[in-house]
Amino acid sequence: MLLFERKQAVFLLLLFIFSSFGVQAQQWAVKIRLSDKAVVSMVTIFPGEALYSMYGHTAIRVDDPENDIDLLYNYGQASVPFDSGFVPRFVSGDLPFILGVIDSLRAFKFYMKYEDRSIYEQVLDLSREEKQAVFSYLAENATEENRTYIYDFFFDNCTTRVRDLLYDVFGVGLMMPESTAAGSTSYREDISPCLMGVPYVMFGINLMLGRLTDTEVPKERSLYLPLQLMDAVEEARLIRDDGPAAFVQSSYYIYTRQRSDPAPFFPGPGAVLWLLFLAGLLLAVFNRRLSAAGRIFDFSVFFLTGAIGGAAALLWIFSGYEMTTWNLNVFWAWPTHIAAAFFFLRKRPGAEHGPAVFFPYLVLNTAVSGCVLIISPLLLQNLPAAVIPLMLTVIMRGVLKIVCIKKAKYAHNA
Repeated sequence: MLLFERKQAVFLLLLFIFSSFGVQAQQWAVKIRLSDKAVVSMVTIFPGEALYSMYGHTAIRVDDPENDIDLLYNYGQASVPFDSGFVPRFVSGDLPFILGVIDSLRAFKFYMKYEDRSIYEQVLDLSREEKQAVFSYLAENATEENRTYIYDFFFDNCTTRVRDLLYDVFGVGLMMPESTAAGSTSYREDISPCLMGVPYVMFGINLMLGRLTDTEVPKERSLYLPLQLMDAVEEARLIRDDGPAAFVQSSYYIYTRQRSDPAPFFPGPGAVLWLLFLAGLLLAVFNRRLSAAGRIFDFSVFFLTGAIGGAAALLWIFSGYEMTTWNLNVFWAWPTHIAAAFFFLRKRPGAEHGPAVFFPYLVLNTAVSGCVLIISPLLLQNLPAAVIPLMLTVIMRGVLKIVCIKKAKYAHNA
């Protein structure tokens, strides 16, 4: 495992170095005229095992032996080092990416040797003038003043940049298949197949994405995932003087993944959280005998729920991503649970042993969480099914604490 992580680190470092070098070299590329032997193709790198590679990758290859170039234009290159500040900048939506330019064969070697990811190439059936138009577009984009953009997973990434390139160069003459290009599903449904092998990552991402993720994908914003664009380009037609013609001349796998996909980790988050609910139920039945365990359990459950709500709230307020706003998970996972969790550690639950607001806080949270659970099928946001047992646990333990406080108050008054 450690060796695999080191290989990934070497890959990322070298990719960053090669990409930066290639970008600087592109100042001369704007003057190049491609020969008749030039080939322009779209390259799709299939998803890998690392988190950053879960969705795949899209690039454009320009191969011209007469000009002695074989370059891979890669819009998926971060312009900052992969250091401790990388993840915070990525999460905040303030991560600059660049159009990197790498030697094609060298890049393929990395994807094959270090990541074992399938590589699919689609050679585009273009005239010399059309190939030149694509190359000039890329060369101009790769210059110092044009190469940088702020990455957005759904709206501005390596695939959307290639999609926009194709539409900008070929305009209305490029016809994508309606069945693929038209918005027919939500963003959340689009990305779900890419996350099936990593259920805990899928669970966390679904918790952090807001209700806008469940809206229908408009046609102009579709084809933002690599495999989506690959399928669309495969069936695309380009209008010529004698009518529509195939956009792709030939397509083939440069490399096919050798390792089998790892089996999904079991149990998944849903199973774990149902076990958590059963544990909370048993602790409620044996409340007096296991009071210490119950206090620790309640602290853990409410702290976890508060952490979920806190992360969702921070992304909603401070992230630059549109899709993390209006996250309805904060209505059942209150960020304030992080502080409230510590009051569950008290041995005596009476109001005189805690702030007066604690009891109405529990009542209000239990009522709101119950309402959210009941009306969840009607919400504009699709809540992950795995959170249902967690919501039930919060409600159940909240009700139990409310009953205990009421009993203690009654006994005290008596």
